Amino acid sequence: WPSIKKAWCCKTEGAGCEEKRPCQTEESKLADGAWRLHVAPPGTPCVFGLDDRDEGYHCILDTGSYGSWGWCYTSEDKSTWGACNEDC
Repeated sequence: WPSIKKAWCCKTEGAGCEEKRPCQTEESKLADGAWRLHVAPPGTPCVFGLDDRDEGYHCILDTGSYGSWGWCYTSEDKSTWGACNEDC
């Protein structure tokens, strides 16, 4: 495939990507106001390794209670978090 087609497919369909897309937060009604912590804005990168449940590399599923793809902390001090996007 030409590089422009690969770039379009990666951006719109998540297919043909050269590298894995970053794990970031997305907007989710499940996340809003769920905890006393601040919910990070959509597109905030996840920070892994702060909770044993993320095993240092993936979102915490929690049976989908806080987002369809799980949730993650978005700051080292665990003061912000968000619902993970489908790239996680």
